[in-house]
Amino acid sequence: MNNGGFGAGAVNNTQQSITGNLTISGSLQTVPGNTLPATNSLATVAIDMTACSNCGNGAEFQYSAELAGGAPNLGDEYGFTVTYSHGTVENGTVVNGAVTPFGSTGAVAGPSDLPTLTSLNVTASSDTPTFTWTDPNFTNPGNYYYSFYLSENSCGCNIWEIPGNNSDSNGFSNSIDSITWGTDPTNPSPATPSVSSLTHGACYWGLTVQNSSNNSQANSAGISVNFVTP
Repeated sequence: MNNGGFGAGAVNNTQQSITGNLTISGSLQTVPGNTLPATNSLATVAIDMTACSNCGNGAEFQYSAELAGGAPNLGDEYGFTVTYSHGTVENGTVVNGAVTPFGSTGAVAGPSDLPTLTSLNVTASSDTPTFTWTDPNFTNPGNYYYSFYLSENSCGCNIWEIPGNNSDSNGFSNSIDSITWGTDPTNPSPATPSVSSLTHGACYWGLTVQNSSNNSQANSAGISVNFVTP
């Protein structure tokens, strides 16, 4: 591409996967051009993955990475070669997955697949609010479950999570669309806020929705509700 960058149309960073032998001897030679394959490149990334510390039962692994080409398309397939600590290797024919629609719209994911959060008006006299929302209109709502979080901007830390960080639960069902301050509706392992009330600073709250295939979609900044307490 002659633009000094790495992108579509450029051949670079091949980790020596593209090789060839050429012998030139004698007088001036005419070397034929090389025909590059029309297929897309294959990304190879080696990582050391550990057990997820906040995935419910702790028996899962978690890793995320940005796709160089942007958002995936429905039907895109991804394979992984996994080498376990005991030496066993499983390649992409065993560990793989395809991009499927998250919700009921037929798209990978979209705003209609997220809960609609109710705006909060927190004042000195109402510093223990009730959080309410409207669930997405899924075709099979029972196949989705939700997680709640309340975070403080100053530290970027969660001051309340439902289910709790060490819970074995993956979330709560669509039958819950409201959480009262200090009350965890997912008993018998209640998780409560780390503060008695919202008395200072800026906070935000939101929900993460996850389907039965363990794909998740979190509230984006555009629909998270921000509020400032005195």
